[in-house]
Amino acid sequence: MQTIARHAAVMLSNNNAERERHASRLKALYNLRSALVHNGNRGIDWTSANAAQQYAEALFYVALDRATLTGEHHSFSKELAKASYGLVWPLAP
Repeated sequence: MQTIARHAAVMLSNNNAERERHASRLKALYNLRSALVHNGNRGIDWTSANAAQQYAEALFYVALDRATLTGEHHSFSKELAKASYGLVWPLAP
């Protein structure tokens, strides 16, 4: 989950403080999802469910707008990993 949260945060912002905030929120939302799926915990509020939906839609639109859709997944992941250390994304060609 750490990698997914960091990569998603890179897609959402080039500001490192905002990236940390997004990654932390995504990990928290994933923990709620895990509690529901693995433990049957239904104590999830609408605010969290809506936040997860908003993140999913935002990432979808960013990918469509800024990602190279003809490239390989491995290259895309490698680019996000590099940017997760503070570089701007998408990386300049």
